[in-house]
Amino acid sequence: MKTGIVGPKATVDIVLKILENKKLFVEYIPIVYQNLQELPTLLRAHLSAVDNLFFVGPIPYHYVVQKMNLPCPAEYASVDAYAISKTLFKAAVFDGHDVSKLSVDFFENDNPKQALLDLEYKAEDINIEMAHFDIFDENYPELNAQFHKENYAQGKANVILTGTVKTYEILKEDGYPAYLVYTSPSLPEDMINRLRLRNVMALQDDNLSAVISIQLKYKDDFDGDSITELQNFKIHATVMEKVYYYAQRLDASVEKGELGKIIYRIYTSKAVLSDDTEGFRQLLLMEELEGIFGVEKVCIGLGLGKTSAEARRNADFGRERAASNDVSCFFIVYEDQKIAGPIIQVEVPKRTDDFNSELFMISRDTQIGLDKLIVIDSVLNQYNVDVITPGELARLTELPLNQVNRLITKLESSGYAKVVGKKPLSGSGRPSRLLEFNLKKVRS
Repeated sequence: MKTGIVGPKATVDIVLKILENKKLFVEYIPIVYQNLQELPTLLRAHLSAVDNLFFVGPIPYHYVVQKMNLPCPAEYASVDAYAISKTLFKAAVFDGHDVSKLSVDFFENDNPKQALLDLEYKAEDINIEMAHFDIFDENYPELNAQFHKENYAQGKANVILTGTVKTYEILKEDGYPAYLVYTSPSLPEDMINRLRLRNVMALQDDNLSAVISIQLKYKDDFDGDSITELQNFKIHATVMEKVYYYAQRLDASVEKGELGKIIYRIYTSKAVLSDDTEGFRQLLLMEELEGIFGVEKVCIGLGLGKTSAEARRNADFGRERAASNDVSCFFIVYEDQKIAGPIIQVEVPKRTDDFNSELFMISRDTQIGLDKLIVIDSVLNQYNVDVITPGELARLTELPLNQVNRLITKLESSGYAKVVGKKPLSGSGRPSRLLEFNLKKVRS
């Protein structure tokens, strides 16, 4: 597992020193920033090189999540009462300060008072001045420093506690009794183990099997005229073509059963199916099958399971539930046997209304779904991008990074993408690939 450690250099170095003594078998990649404003850009450059992120404090975490969507698990360290108590003990015993009057600037933290109470100070003797500046203000560290200086000058505080490195540096340079409070030594290990668990759970969830079980009811006549044998053959051939083409888009396998009724089953994974159905909210295949001449009703079950056999059983059960309804619909049967449905699609936007023959040919050539190619092409055009890293492409398309890497591999092997360089990362870590796409190139 590769974990990015995000924060100012001084804090990152301390956290790394703590973690390296724990032997957690994790590769740590420092992601060090000078100011918060540069952090989103810095993170995007590192996303392809890490599995998750550990922020050394709440401020960088909350700043980032308001500026971008994090495509990977993330945790952040907070300053607990124990860490504050330890710092206050040092200030009082070793440095001789009266710590009952404090000026602090911790983000989302009410632990300073608890820390003083733990040190057996009486509540009536405690005075705490808390800064409440906006972390999105470019002068956030300077505003904190000025706040603390005024409190000290006015006698409201004898000691300053800060969680911001730059604020601490300003105050120490000017000779103020300021202390930079770090997280407790045990917390980074707990956070890394939590990230490891989240990674395992996400991997297990994505690796769940998924099966789509499909059954159709056909019309006997159309506008009073019986459907001929030839028409019936064409109807079934069109249905089969739609099912197999949809499976091709998912890079899935198809099983056709004919025990008294024709049933198609498409075998894929939960991650792929969830992505294609926008979180199991809409199923393009249902609309396509409903639009075929001669089809009266479409019955579909989406089944999830730890094994393909379990997913198939769940899918068949969902299909049978759908068949008992009067209209076309689908049911979802989850791995824990919970059922959602009936889900009836009144109207699903077509993904290929604006038909692009070049992208269609690339889709046929690479076995990549046309909808995914349209998303990638539109992003490249929208942002006028010539070259891009996989991590940046994942962020702009809002697709999972592992899926983007699979798409890139297919495009590279067919000549529609190529590596044109490497983008070095600040700090350690492997450089990220710079890719150039040519989605206007159609192979003859």
